[in-house]
Amino acid sequence: MRVEVQWEPQGATLDKFMGCEDRIQLLMGPVGSSKTNTTIYKLLMHYACSQEPNAQGVRPTRWVVVRNTYDDLKTTTISDWKEMYGPEFGTLSMGSPPMFRAKFALPDETIVETEVVFRSMDRPEDIRRVRGGNYTGAWLNEIKELPKAVLDMVDTRVGRYPSSVAGGVDCSVNRGQGVVMGDYNAPDEDHWLARLESERPEGFAFFRQPGGVIKVNGKWSPNPAAENVHNLPPNYYESRLAGKSEDWIRVNLANEYGLVVDGKPVFGDYSDAVHCMPFEPDPTLPLLLGWDFGLTPACVVGQLSRRGQLRIIDEFTTENMGVRRFARDIVKPGLAKYRGFHIGLSWGDPANTRGDADEKRAIGILNDEYIDNDDGDTMIPLRIGFDTEPASTNFLTPRLEAVRFYLTMMIDGAPGFLINPKCKKLRQALAGKYRFRRLQVVGDERYTETPEKNEFSHCSDALQYLSMGAQGGYVTEKADRFTPEMFRNDANRVAGY
Repeated sequence: MRVEVQWEPQGATLDKFMGCEDRIQLLMGPVGSSKTNTTIYKLLMHYACSQEPNAQGVRPTRWVVVRNTYDDLKTTTISDWKEMYGPEFGTLSMGSPPMFRAKFALPDETIVETEVVFRSMDRPEDIRRVRGGNYTGAWLNEIKELPKAVLDMVDTRVGRYPSSVAGGVDCSVNRGQGVVMGDYNAPDEDHWLARLESERPEGFAFFRQPGGVIKVNGKWSPNPAAENVHNLPPNYYESRLAGKSEDWIRVNLANEYGLVVDGKPVFGDYSDAVHCMPFEPDPTLPLLLGWDFGLTPACVVGQLSRRGQLRIIDEFTTENMGVRRFARDIVKPGLAKYRGFHIGLSWGDPANTRGDADEKRAIGILNDEYIDNDDGDTMIPLRIGFDTEPASTNFLTPRLEAVRFYLTMMIDGAPGFLINPKCKKLRQALAGKYRFRRLQVVGDERYTETPEKNEFSHCSDALQYLSMGAQGGYVTEKADRFTPEMFRNDANRVAGY
């Protein structure tokens, strides 16, 4: 059976994407920009049809298409595929996994035989089978919803079909290297895709479509350079501006890096435009520290101004590290930049949190233990020059209210809470990444009663302990009490290491 498709790229960026032959091809665009349809077309009509034929005149390929969840795979990715390729191209079976099998003739009488396997990353059997599969190439739909580990894993499975024993043909569509394509809306500015784009590793190609809207005199307006507009309803982008937040517009319509949250922000009073601005720490004021422990520890550093404004000046975070290494290798060197400052007080999670693999509490490890010096002859304290105290409570409500106290306070027309722009993870947490997760229920929107545990919850917990400590006991009414004399001893001064 022969088939013909009338199709052309709907913009200059899409045209460049179609001509790209790099190993990893990543296409970022606004909603409605035809990035998904372009990728679908390129997979079958360009790559599958250009595979070298074997001795029998057959062009065999096998592809894996990946989406973050099975529901999204079924309702969005497969639905888009079906709109482009009907039964005249092949057969779609909704088994486990869903699979599309195509077999059709080209004008040169060769036969295209393609198998497209659809997989999600929320089902263990899919992850396991992708890891063990052999494919010609891959398409990662809405790749920003996937961890980078998925790209890394898939990259090792492409370029492996057909094998040399299957007729001696080229092992992939791209000179034996294998192709991975990914399409996505703009992610956060520190998303792994954004970091990759700034690094531009060898073999990676990045394509950014024009936004559907642009800022003109401070107002969002339709972008005359937008792609695929003639295939959209009239005034499509302009009509979608109403009722949307600035961040939503920036990501989904303007195709700019930004922050869009799925769920209910824990700290809805936070505004990055109001509470975030550059400032210099005051060497005459003490440093205040808040800690969260576990194997994803975090430490937040702040100061309390003489007028009572809480200023967050730094953050230290990591993963898969106990409190010993975190204090020694991350926090201690990080505090060296504040050489000469005084440490006021330090508060940590009061729960019975063990540090690494022993019975000692994390706070005890910070305060009491010693380690060998590098020369092996002397002993130096693990603690970083001050004692850490357990926070007054671990109950959620007072912790959250302590942060909200500063977020909602105004001092002489200025916000009572200020955060340095370099605290990127904590800013994202405050802006909504630290959230109450949306429940999948019919009817009114409902959310979990406690914040979701994720990569942004640990620095948020550290901020809560700091805020509780700053709000209680330590704060005095008289500004002249903020002097070095209030510290326990001069060992609280941050020294060089």
